Amino acid sequence: MMYKPRAMRRSLGPGVVRVSAILLELAVSLLLARILGVVDFGIFTYALAYTQIAVVFAAFGNPLVSTRYVAHYKALNDGVGVMHYVRYMQRKVVTVFVLVLTLVIGIAYLLDRLNNDAYFNPICLFMVALLPWALIRFQAGCVGGAGWVARAQLPEYIVRPVIFLSAVPLVYWWNDGEISVQSVVVVYILGTVAALMIAIALNKNATKSFAGIVQLGGDEKQWLKSSWLLTLFGGVQILGSQIDIIFLAIYEPPDMVAVYRVAYQIMSAVGFALTVVNLSYAPRFATHYANKDIRSMQSSATKCARLALLGVALPASIVLVFGGDVIPLAFGKAYVNSNTIALILILGLMVSAGTGSVSTMLNMSGHERETLYSAVAGLLLAGILCMVLIPEYGAIGAATASAVSLSIKNIYLYSRARKLLGVRSFVF
Repeated sequence: MMYKPRAMRRSLGPGVVRVSAILLELAVSLLLARILGVVDFGIFTYALAYTQIAVVFAAFGNPLVSTRYVAHYKALNDGVGVMHYVRYMQRKVVTVFVLVLTLVIGIAYLLDRLNNDAYFNPICLFMVALLPWALIRFQAGCVGGAGWVARAQLPEYIVRPVIFLSAVPLVYWWNDGEISVQSVVVVYILGTVAALMIAIALNKNATKSFAGIVQLGGDEKQWLKSSWLLTLFGGVQILGSQIDIIFLAIYEPPDMVAVYRVAYQIMSAVGFALTVVNLSYAPRFATHYANKDIRSMQSSATKCARLALLGVALPASIVLVFGGDVIPLAFGKAYVNSNTIALILILGLMVSAGTGSVSTMLNMSGHERETLYSAVAGLLLAGILCMVLIPEYGAIGAATASAVSLSIKNIYLYSRARKLLGVRSFVF
């Protein structure tokens, strides 16, 4: 059975948005590294990482859970069901936000006592953006469920960073070349509120055409169950991606956190091909599995791995050859060690690319538990390695912990995909 290119075209829009978001994040890091200085940029980085973890829990499983149920009610042409879901779950998001806010500030205070007390105030200020940020993800899920997948991502991943990149230089110029961490956080909050307004408008336009001809009730328990499960899964994923920065901030001063952040952003830019490939091949894997066409799934898995590895290897070679000169020139001499850290992170990324889109393939074939178990195991392994390596080797240890845990997790998922699906997703 030939794969219809329609799904590929559908994934192209979200892929472009995600790649644009990665480049915008790199631009944000470049700007802040220059105007804040290495210490203040490190403080901002830690506070932002902490907030990114908190928002996953405050969003209560969104945008995935909202996408699922709005799409479900749309298929039933049940506009009343959509409106009931939106009103009910929006209240739940606000309730969960209150609980998360209390817990987050308490944990931040305890962590603050363990390391640099400069982190606490920016974290508390960032909490102003927590509820708007969580609601953006809720609105985005509803918009995505209505079929506007690419537009659903615009407020968080495009609108807010564009506003931020436009406003921060103005504040810097207005203050005669000076800007504080608190001022940058305030700009971030205002950008988040503006993005929320756009997300609400998109949601209204996306769902206003639904007919209200059917009303289904009694689904609230299922909504809440799905939200809790997806919150757990999202929480494990975000902790796995930020645990190196969290531990690095505990053991090292803010300037090392800033150096590591730059390296991490470079790694993310190098790995944009993985994002595009995963989004493009996800519908293929789902179609092959539904048709029980293992031969086609094997062919897609091999092509996917080769494209991903090639897409990572090309920019990685540029970083290897030119990174040592370009990174200090672009970000400043204080970030000269970011190149070595980035290369270690990229090595783990290449192992991930070489094993193929195993996580996507397992998720698209109904084996979500395998990816959840591997994410939990990867998180625990990364935490242990961080505690062992960071006190001795600093940011190099954090990068090593991240690369090793990512590599082992993907090798494990490769073995599970081979056993459960009979597919070898390796590049060769």
